[in-house]
Amino acid sequence: MCVCVLLRTELRVAFAMVDKDADGRITPRELMSVMTGLGFKSHDVLVKEMIARFDADGICLLLFRQWPLLTVTAVSVSHQTTQANSASYPQRDGKWVPATVR
Repeated sequence: MCVCVLLRTELRVAFAMVDKDADGRITPRELMSVMTGLGFKSHDVLVKEMIARFDADGICLLLFRQWPLLTVTAVSVSHQTTQANSASYPQRDGKWVPATVR
């Protein structure tokens, strides 16, 4: 099986875990619930900002086609000490740390 197919399958599974009501959209509340469950101290405004950053439709929801952008960025930020963007990302100790702005 192609690596691309495996990655897409894993992304679908991860999306489904966050999309609690299985409507094909991730709301700020669903994302905050998962982040809290993972031990992050989430804040409503920051979660909405994270979604808005990748919400090309402007509907304050994440669709599956937007999901890989958020997950790849979140993984990238967790492995780098700085990231050139204006979003804030949670760190494992539960604190929100703003990324470096260009």
